[in-house]
Amino acid sequence: MAGSEGVIAAVDLDTGEVLLVEAIEETDEEAVKAFVLEVVEAFAPEAIVTDEAESYASAVADAAAREEEEAGRTLAHHLCAVHFRRSKGRRLRNIAEQALAHPLLAMEARALRALLRSPPEVLTTVGRKFYCWYWWASPPGKGEKMSLAYRLRRVALDMWEKGVKVSGETNNATERAIGCAFKLRVKSMRGFKKRVNRDCFLYLGSWFYAHRDGASLAALFS
Repeated sequence: MAGSEGVIAAVDLDTGEVLLVEAIEETDEEAVKAFVLEVVEAFAPEAIVTDEAESYASAVADAAAREEEEAGRTLAHHLCAVHFRRSKGRRLRNIAEQALAHPLLAMEARALRALLRSPPEVLTTVGRKFYCWYWWASPPGKGEKMSLAYRLRRVALDMWEKGVKVSGETNNATERAIGCAFKLRVKSMRGFKKRVNRDCFLYLGSWFYAHRDGASLAALFS
């Protein structure tokens, strides 16, 4: 499950089939919750893979609690390994490059970056240790920039808290679907005067993507 420029899509990661697509901003927490719940009720997935947007974490947690209570099913939430490694790797690389006057900090930033492909239990353990080692790095005061040590501490906290959800799965199939079928600017999505027209456009794009290897168009006009 992923979103891009006003569109969120749920894709079967095994088949690449687009299951559901809506014109929703990832920052709209209530809309994302409704979308995730609709996906869970319609398809009963065992796990949902997303990026790190907080709206997904909240939405999947709510859906998982509901599934456990009403259906006795477990719904897991995994973070896309590619997104996680890329975002943390970029931050750690920037810290190492800027820490020329602090060789130990630069070395530890590089060490953390090298460990990003580790199993979840290693990510969480290492993240916790580094976070504790840098307990002294305080947040910036008003109008101040974050120190390099505090920035490293924040990355370590992400690894500690979120590493358990990084089990190797990616939502690359979802990103490909959005890129091929729904890559639209937000202004373009808002250009539809009627919601039904917008939704028809999204689902038509979904149909073409699902049949990208070739299919008869007769079904669309029957």
